[in-house]
Amino acid sequence: MIRKFKIKFFLLLMGLLANIHANNFLWVQDGIGTSFSSNNSVFIVMANDDNIGGLQFTLNYDATSPIYLEQVILTEHTEHLDIYTSTTEPGTLNVIVLGLEGELLLPGVHSVVELQFGVLDYIPPSVVPLNLSDVSVSDVGGLSIPASWANGYFFVETPNALRIENGMDTVSINLYNQFTAGGVQFTLEFNSEFVTLDTINATLRSEDMELSYNVIAPGQVTVLLYSFEQGTIFPGSGSIVQTTFTQLTDISTMIPLTLSNVAVSDAEGVTVEVELYDGVYSLPGETLSNSYESSINKLPNIFTLNPAFPNPFNPETVISYQLSVNSTVIMHIYDISGRLVETLVDGITEPGTHTVKWNASDFSSGVYFVQLVTGEFSKTQKVLLLK
Repeated sequence: MIRKFKIKFFLLLMGLLANIHANNFLWVQDGIGTSFSSNNSVFIVMANDDNIGGLQFTLNYDATSPIYLEQVILTEHTEHLDIYTSTTEPGTLNVIVLGLEGELLLPGVHSVVELQFGVLDYIPPSVVPLNLSDVSVSDVGGLSIPASWANGYFFVETPNALRIENGMDTVSINLYNQFTAGGVQFTLEFNSEFVTLDTINATLRSEDMELSYNVIAPGQVTVLLYSFEQGTIFPGSGSIVQTTFTQLTDISTMIPLTLSNVAVSDAEGVTVEVELYDGVYSLPGETLSNSYESSINKLPNIFTLNPAFPNPFNPETVISYQLSVNSTVIMHIYDISGRLVETLVDGITEPGTHTVKWNASDFSSGVYFVQLVTGEFSKTQKVLLLK
């Protein structure tokens, strides 16, 4: 239940002298939305080494931007806690999550709050920063404990951009492109004193491309996606490269991940200018890394059907969804009359993030509905096929 609140009492608790604890991390997982859309999720994620009794933060975004906040929801891992929200001015949301009866948020990696945004009518593609401030974390006794945080973004429509999405264990490089991309090159930079790069892999979006990489210096890796067979990355958004790291220290910290030497070309080989957005890698301490399989991409704590991209589309669109446990998953496509026209998924699916490509070459233009059903979750979204 979401309630308005006066925060003076909790601010006093959070302002007490801190005990010595390992670091705890809070970050924004990016959101994506199209014109006239609603219920676009942005997750606030917590990686905590301690038992948490309370959490407070302020989210700031441009109130004149095309997005607006619809609702704030506790997630599966925080539904036993209480949430209080207030808005002191447009574009500012104050959030407090705490257990009034001594309930805990146990150590691990959790999505703690879901923010749902709507998008106004059509405007040029844009990127809206989602910035955290006034972050406070308390233990079960109400004592403040150290915390770090990282900001995120909300991508409206599909601006031309390359983004390192904040993460832990697995980090995605996301491409947002209005054009058909024929090649992508970038250098990924990180602090090699804390982590070493384990793997670099293409994703479903870039499966038609060849991937090569070269370690040019400690903490610097050049990555190239290319094709000799006219492979491309279709317009849309989402991950084109996934990386995994191994930590070299037990120190808890957040490591900046930066992009440089970026070159993106279209299908004819012409360079296209893209905006760059760096991210962070959340490095857990020894307790967290040993006690929990810390990967949001491997084990999300949510059931989510993400917006299909591109949408409208012709003839292919990509649909991704996230599961928190082994589930029997059914994904149906219905036409405007409610007739089942295709089943994309039907079977037991492991926890994690999954992506499905729907090729609608055999179908006529019009509105279709994608329905995802699991044992505990059901959601439907509209897609538009334009030929």
